[in-house]
Amino acid sequence: MLNQYIVNLLKENDEKLKQLEEKRKNLQREEESCFHMIQNLVDQEDVGMELFSPRNTMDSTRQKVTDIKKQIEELQLQQQEISEEIDKRKTEENKYQDMLIEIKNRDNEQYQLYQLKQNPPVLDEREEFKNILARVDRSLSLLNTNKSQCKNELMNLKYYLKALLSRK
Repeated sequence: MLNQYIVNLLKENDEKLKQLEEKRKNLQREEESCFHMIQNLVDQEDVGMELFSPRNTMDSTRQKVTDIKKQIEELQLQQQEISEEIDKRKTEENKYQDMLIEIKNRDNEQYQLYQLKQNPPVLDEREEFKNILARVDRSLSLLNTNKSQCKNELMNLKYYLKALLSRK
């Protein structure tokens, strides 16, 4: 039930990410189009001649280029906002992924505890200590690379030790 809710949140987040990516691509295309418009205006008109021209400055190529540059700045701001939103969505996605992993690990731990109670393993103490030592080593190796997996491994080890103690 909780798994399904988180999966639905992940799907919604993915859809929003796709929409944001598409919007960002459209803004980039529009920005490129503006740059091409500026280039075309500069190529078609001799901008230097307008300095001494008595024409109205509102109709001048310079004014058009200035307006397009303002539009480009606005597009860049929108792109930056969208990029920030995308980063936020990706962070949420990672959070949801971690939640799913945690739920799966809890379910797995509960199943392992159930199995241990139903069918306690017949190991001598020496083998149990070797098993515990191996799990501690695995946790230590994960400490610097994947802290969440290290935490999960230590929680599993905790439950394993509790099961061993309750059995004896």
